[in-house]
Amino acid sequence: MEQNIYTIQEIGKRTWLIFECGYDSIYYLEGDTKGLLIDTGVGAGDLRAFVEEHLVTKPYDVLLTHGHLDHIGAILQYDRIYVNERDHQLIRDSIDNDQRRHFIENMEEMSEGRVPNQDSSQMRLYEGKLPEFVSIDEGDIVDLGGRTLKVHATPGHTKGSICLEDSEENIAFVGDTIIYRLLMLAQTDDPMAGMQKWWDATKFLYEGNFRAWYMGHCGIVPDYTKKELRAIVRLLMDHPDMAEYEGSSPKYTLGQTQVYLGPPLSLQFANVN
Repeated sequence: MEQNIYTIQEIGKRTWLIFECGYDSIYYLEGDTKGLLIDTGVGAGDLRAFVEEHLVTKPYDVLLTHGHLDHIGAILQYDRIYVNERDHQLIRDSIDNDQRRHFIENMEEMSEGRVPNQDSSQMRLYEGKLPEFVSIDEGDIVDLGGRTLKVHATPGHTKGSICLEDSEENIAFVGDTIIYRLLMLAQTDDPMAGMQKWWDATKFLYEGNFRAWYMGHCGIVPDYTKKELRAIVRLLMDHPDMAEYEGSSPKYTLGQTQVYLGPPLSLQFANVN
């Protein structure tokens, strides 16, 4: 069953992309002494057994790019995870079994038609015990032995969203900070200030020379997404009156990319603060 839930794609030296249900993107990296699992999907299956059978050759840690339900499901299989402190409470609010099951069984809607609805019968259930949270933040270094990753705090999608800069492979892991449908859910009372924080925090990506960015869904970030996303945020910062509305959420669409300044109607069921 797990073979159908999880698939593997090698994307660099000692670097793999794991697709959960063809949609959620999980990453596994190894250095000389340790490995690192980045995000854990919604927990549709036995992720730990899968990675340890197919990929893991060293002790490894688990790190989250942020605390939303479709990235935290398999943390239940681990004793300790690394995650920004500003998302600790979000994880506690988002681990709900019914909401995760809803995501799996309605994945066609959640993925905007990219994958069909899925079977939730193998879902890892939350039974009241979470792993230990170890906080990470701006400037921290994750040392895997001969391979280091730098942590960048990138609030916007959530208050505790982070990206990882991998200098060995010259790639970045961006979670949902950079994505085809950016949900700016960590807004303050001043959405312009929130977008400015995102703009400033992601400069290292746009000013860098990475060979690829990898997002929390669907793998690699296309060039058009990078360009359209930056253009939309700049437009809304300069001309907030250009925003359209989906329900109570301001949004703007350019090409194949969308930015929401609140949850779209399809995500109203979820805890997204």
